[in-house]
Amino acid sequence: MTVALKVLRWKLKEIMARYDIQGIDLAEEMNVRAATISNLRNSKTIPSIGGEKFDRLINALSKLADTPISFNDLYEEIEGG
Repeated sequence: MTVALKVLRWKLKEIMARYDIQGIDLAEEMNVRAATISNLRNSKTIPSIGGEKFDRLINALSKLADTPISFNDLYEEIEGG
């Protein structure tokens, strides 16, 4: 029996585009450098960030998007190899 592996795809870039959130605005809201947001946005896999920074990311996205954003909005399961 073959087991299909699932991997998580990081969707920060898509969320930022959908809600027209600029990297500099997100960085300012989170109180981090713009390069930090660029690295997060361009990551193909879910980055390893601590709980506090992740909470700040979710809160900042929600504020700038003017709608609730959750962890589940930031990833999707896809078939992996």
